[in-house]
Amino acid sequence: MPNEQAPLPERVASHFSLLRKAAQDLNSISDELSKCISEVDIALKKLNLGITVWVPVSKNGGGESDSWYVNQDIGYAKIGSTWGVSLRTIDGDYALPESEDIDSWLFNDAPRTLRIAAIEKIPELLEKLSNEAIETTKKLRGKLADAQAVAQAIKDATLDTQRVLLGPRRTNSQRLKDDEVRTAICSTLHSAGHASAATLLSTATWTFDDSGLRIEVASLGKKMLALTVNASAEKIIRNELNRLGYPGLISIFSTTGVPTNKEGQ
Repeated sequence: MPNEQAPLPERVASHFSLLRKAAQDLNSISDELSKCISEVDIALKKLNLGITVWVPVSKNGGGESDSWYVNQDIGYAKIGSTWGVSLRTIDGDYALPESEDIDSWLFNDAPRTLRIAAIEKIPELLEKLSNEAIETTKKLRGKLADAQAVAQAIKDATLDTQRVLLGPRRTNSQRLKDDEVRTAICSTLHSAGHASAATLLSTATWTFDDSGLRIEVASLGKKMLALTVNASAEKIIRNELNRLGYPGLISIFSTTGVPTNKEGQ
């Protein structure tokens, strides 16, 4: 303890020396506390909760004639773009709800006095977070059946639309109609300057089903097929199919049986 009877400069130096030592100890302990909270944050982040909860640290208000309040909370929340253990202060007036002011920080960014006051509330925070996760799971489970029903309804509606657009699967008795489609497309390709593609595809095997059109070309490698039926030729085929009422996928195969081109509608 400095001698209060000593000269002023000596007392100032002595008190500053004590302050420096106290500050070193304070910062050291504060850094250790930050490391502990960081470990908690890492553990919680791995759980991928995405749930916000707050636990009161302190509640202060005016007297009987005053309506102001200052509350301090510790929670698990998203501050900016980061989830983590967080702290906040809420200043307000019950008589003026619109005047409420909230300041929020990730725990290690908050004022030191608030961090010290809140540390003992961490077990209570974890308990509330656990309870909230359980309740959220119950609510989601209750809505799961509705979500599945909606998804199935959309899936069924999509399939119905495809059936209307594509029509029923064609049989051998309708092969002539399919051949007419092939002839029309090859003729359009020839007129558009894709004579090689038109000649090649006129001898290919064309198959129409519920998913669209499959064209299999025999005795031609994939690279040569891609060069002959290029992107421009594919676009003509796609446009003609749409015009003739045959929308859907277009798959063009080489003799390897692996699609070399796919275009979705």
